[in-house]
Amino acid sequence: MSKSPPIAFDFVALEARILEAARQAFREVAAAHPEQQLCAFALYSDDGAMTVCPSINTIEHLTQRQRQHPDDAAFYKFATPEWRFEATGADLAFQSICDDVRGYVLALADFDGKPFTRFRDSLFETCLRVLERLRTEEPFRGDNVLLVFAVSDSDPDIKTELARMKRLNAAHVVAEFRRWTKTWR
Repeated sequence: MSKSPPIAFDFVALEARILEAARQAFREVAAAHPEQQLCAFALYSDDGAMTVCPSINTIEHLTQRQRQHPDDAAFYKFATPEWRFEATGADLAFQSICDDVRGYVLALADFDGKPFTRFRDSLFETCLRVLERLRTEEPFRGDNVLLVFAVSDSDPDIKTELARMKRLNAAHVVAEFRRWTKTWR
């Protein structure tokens, strides 16, 4: 007798949870560090789709890193693991989200790759929709805050990365990101 996949994952509810956790993380970091100007916010997951975490950068941190490594200025702007506050803010909310997505992925372990691939793609798309919604809100509106969706533990596909950046940022930011991707080869 074959097992059937677990019940469908509720991505509508997950989107609402991630959106609120993202807002909370940004507020918490801003309140804890009022002397620093926040300039970037990311959501990131991993190739195994078991996490959703925030990453936040400050102008002060970015400027310091770029001064120390001027040849890698774009790297420090766009590489979320190099940002000042990685996996910081709304800790309990993001831990609960990670527990839920990890539990679902582990329940899929007994099935072929299609249910997992659908789940991973839907999780990544959900994170992108959250970031798009944030773009319409203060303080994310305009060019003051770079928005990024990143996937750890994988080799990035340039076309995919560019498409994500286009969804989230102004054309001049995308052009800067595109120039940086040309150095990846």
